[in-house]
Amino acid sequence: MAYITTAEVREIRNALKEEFGPELKFGVKKQHYSSVRVTIKKGNVDFSDIMREGDLGYTQINQYHTYQYGKHANLFDDIVDVIKKAPGKAEG
Repeated sequence: MAYITTAEVREIRNALKEEFGPELKFGVKKQHYSSVRVTIKKGNVDFSDIMREGDLGYTQINQYHTYQYGKHANLFDDIVDVIKKAPGKAEG
């Protein structure tokens, strides 16, 4: 199991800010030492078309099947790409 450092998580956060600017605000947290949880906190994108009944403004995205999210698939692919590449830029 791979371990992710705080510096790598910080690099993901910074890379998402750099890539998407003020249009999307992200939350990035290390979870259980080996994974990262990324949330979209705020933005100018309407995700109501992918929400299921009862989601209450929150839904999980399957990173392996982003094609299921219609017009948002490219956005989610870009986000996943940043998440995968950014840790390699971290010092240490």
